[in-house]
Amino acid sequence: MGKNPAFLYYPGDWSRDTATLSLSTKGAWADIIGALHWAQNRGTLTKSLVGWARLIRATVEQTGVVINEFEAEKVADVKREPNGDITIACRRMVREETERRQNVERQR
Repeated sequence: MGKNPAFLYYPGDWSRDTATLSLSTKGAWADIIGALHWAQNRGTLTKSLVGWARLIRATVEQTGVVINEFEAEKVADVKREPNGDITIACRRMVREETERRQNVERQR
């Protein structure tokens, strides 16, 4: 993963995607997209609610509100696993990673 030390920031997309979010949820999303960038499966990460709370430095209750807001406003793809884990995915990051891998394969 060391070949991609940064990701593009699209101010227009950020403004449109986060316009309806609370300030605390916007801040949480900024922390989460950083973690999604470094995830083994770039763009997607699964953690327990406690794990997400630690990542965004919030209480479990605050984190639950943040994740519910992501779902309600469709900012991210959120999947709740039967074991209680929560998977959050950034659609753009997943799409760009898929394209990057396809390009690598094509060039081989």
